[in-house]
Amino acid sequence: MVRRREFSVFNLSFLDVIACGFGAVILFFIIINSEVKTRSTNVNKDMLNETELLEERVIDGKDRLAEIKNNIEKTESEKQIVEGSIQELIERIKELELELSILEEKSPSLVDAIEQLQTDIKNAIELKNRLQSQADSKEKIPGESLISFRSGTSNKQYLSGFKVEGDYVLLLVDASASMLGRTVGDVLRFTKLPDNRKRNTPKWRQVVNSVNWMSSKLDVGQNFQIYTFNTESGSVIDEMNEQWIEVKDGSEIENSITALREVVPKDGTNLYAAFVAASKLEPPPDNIYLLTDGFPTQSPDYLVKDYVTYDERIAHFNRSLIHLPKSRINVLFYTMEGDPAAPKHYFDLAQETGGSFTVVSRDWPL
Repeated sequence: MVRRREFSVFNLSFLDVIACGFGAVILFFIIINSEVKTRSTNVNKDMLNETELLEERVIDGKDRLAEIKNNIEKTESEKQIVEGSIQELIERIKELELELSILEEKSPSLVDAIEQLQTDIKNAIELKNRLQSQADSKEKIPGESLISFRSGTSNKQYLSGFKVEGDYVLLLVDASASMLGRTVGDVLRFTKLPDNRKRNTPKWRQVVNSVNWMSSKLDVGQNFQIYTFNTESGSVIDEMNEQWIEVKDGSEIENSITALREVVPKDGTNLYAAFVAASKLEPPPDNIYLLTDGFPTQSPDYLVKDYVTYDERIAHFNRSLIHLPKSRINVLFYTMEGDPAAPKHYFDLAQETGGSFTVVSRDWPL
C-alpha cells in the first residue's frame, strides 16, 4: 500500500514565492528612495540659487545705500559751504553799503561826477561812431571794384534809401514805350524815332545808367538777373531766362548791361507778366529792384486797347500782385505825367514787402 505524502504549507515552492515577494518589496523601496533623493537634490539647488540671488541683491542694496549716504553727506557739506559763502557775501554787501554811505556823506558831489563821466563816455562813443560811419562811407563799397561806373560829368554816386543786397538780386526794368519820355507828348513823339535814337532818349538813358549804377554794387558770390518787361518779360540775355547769374569777375555784369543797352522801349506795360517771370526764378529773389514810371496798361483776360482808362490801369496794377514773389520790392520811380496816384500805390507795395521807395531825380545818375 502506497504511503501518501504529507501536505505542508512550508515547502520549497512556498519559500520561493515568499522570497521573491520580499525581494520585490525591497527593490520597490530602493527605487522610491533614489527618486526622492534626486528630487530633494534639485529642490535644494533651486533654493540655493535663489538664496545666492537674494544675497547679491542685499549686497547691491547695501552698496547703493552707502552711495546715497555719501551723496547726502557731500550735499550737506556743499550746502554748508554755500550757506557760509552766502553769509560772507551778505556781510560783504553790508560793509560795502556802509562804505558807500560814508563816501556819500563825505563827498556829495561824487554821484554827480560819476554821472558826468558816464555822459562824457557816451558822447565819446557817439563821436567815434559818427567818425567811423564817415570813414566807412568813404571806403569802397563791395562789388565796386568789379566794374566801373561813369556816366556823363556828374559825380552823383549815392542813392538814399537803397542798398543792393541779398544773395539773389533781380533788377526788373520797365521797357515799355512810356519809358521814352516824361510826358505823353514826348512819348508819342519819340515812338516815331528810329531804334538807335530811342535808345538815347534822356529818360531811357537815365534808366540804363541807374541799372548800371546798382549792378556796380554787386559783389563776388552774389547772384543777379536783369529782366525787362513791356507786354512780355524776360532776361536781357535770352539763354539765361529763369536762371540766376553768379558774379565771379564782373564780366557777367558787363555782359548784362551791354545787352540792356540794346533794348528798345516799346509797346504797353504788363506788370503781371513781369511778376510771373520773377516768380519762376529758383530760389526766389531776396530783393527785387523795380524801375518803372507808372501803372501798367495790360494784364491777362483783358483785351489790348488803344485807350485804357485810369481805373482800368489801377485794376491792372492790383491784378499783377497775384503773382508777386515773396521778396522785398524796392521801387525806383521815374515820374510821368498822368499817374498822380501811382507813387502812393508803389510806396504801399514797398512798405508791405519790407522794401523801399525812391522817386529818382532827373539828374541822377546822369
